[in-house]
Amino acid sequence: MKIPKIELAAKIGKLKAIVPKKTPMAALQTVLLKDGCLIASDMEMTVHVKLEGISAGLEESFLIPESMFQLISNLPSGDVEITAKEIEAGMEMELKCGKIRNKFTSLSPEVYPAIKGLENVKFEIEVEAEKLLAGITHVLFAVDDGSGNQLMRTLNLSCANGYLNFKGLDGHMMAWDKVPKEGQFDINIPKRTCQQILNMDLQGMVNITSDGSTVRFETEYIMIESRLINGEFFKTDQLFQDMPLTAAVNRKAFVESLNRANLCRLDNDPIKLNFSGDKVRMELINSRNDYNEEIQLNDEVKEELRIGMDPRLLMAAIKSFDSENIYMEMQTARQPIKLLSDESDMKAIVLPVAIK
Repeated sequence: MKIPKIELAAKIGKLKAIVPKKTPMAALQTVLLKDGCLIASDMEMTVHVKLEGISAGLEESFLIPESMFQLISNLPSGDVEITAKEIEAGMEMELKCGKIRNKFTSLSPEVYPAIKGLENVKFEIEVEAEKLLAGITHVLFAVDDGSGNQLMRTLNLSCANGYLNFKGLDGHMMAWDKVPKEGQFDINIPKRTCQQILNMDLQGMVNITSDGSTVRFETEYIMIESRLINGEFFKTDQLFQDMPLTAAVNRKAFVESLNRANLCRLDNDPIKLNFSGDKVRMELINSRNDYNEEIQLNDEVKEELRIGMDPRLLMAAIKSFDSENIYMEMQTARQPIKLLSDESDMKAIVLPVAIK
């Protein structure tokens, strides 16, 4: 195989997050070259990346061990040539780049586990990569990392009533985005798969297919397959009900204020938000700090409201929006703040924190 180093290193860099650190299957700790593609898998998720600059060895098949990833990344510019020949213990590999020569051993590609593909396809849709990546980005902050509830560690992707819906929650926050799209399905995608989708920088049109247990995201050059999590996702639509109090604020300025308050926290101190007139006063008091800041609202609120929030969670939710302004709907100090945008259909909810 002969290929520009810059492409080989970049694509291995995208795939290495999938290669498991610990596994009883040594072959999974490699990247497989087959049919002009690089393939990485942990048996839960598999990614195929087509090599565009390959100029020789398109028919070759071999395994690149994890121990070579860093070396390939640090090679000088130019073409990389990798050859392989069978030996009794597996494969003897030789890497050449300029004046560099390195021989190493690897496993035979024949021991790489067979990857189960899709069987009976239940649905297929096509969506612009830009819209898919935006929807995932907008809600992924709310998907739990370590909850005992398996469904909370997934992003719910569904299509119904003319919309492709993206939903995520973790018990403290909830997010929902949607884009127009016809179809009918409902699947739960592991958070790690969503992170890898974002990492792969998909472009053009993305074909999404599923057989109910596996989902595939495919473009001209990239294919990502992942197992799905079974179960009915949480009923969330009713939680996004309208609330009587509305406050609008510049998103960037509010995030900066929340960050300053968060820097003064000790342990899990809540902040107090006091909405009054056309301003919101932010307070945080602990044994070391007595922080106060007044933020200008775009309009006056109808009634005064004092509510406690976790600044880290509120900041994460607001940062996920793209709009210039954020609209906050509220009702009482015990009910969540609903976040809205006037530039998209995205919505988020953040639960309050009890304050004295």
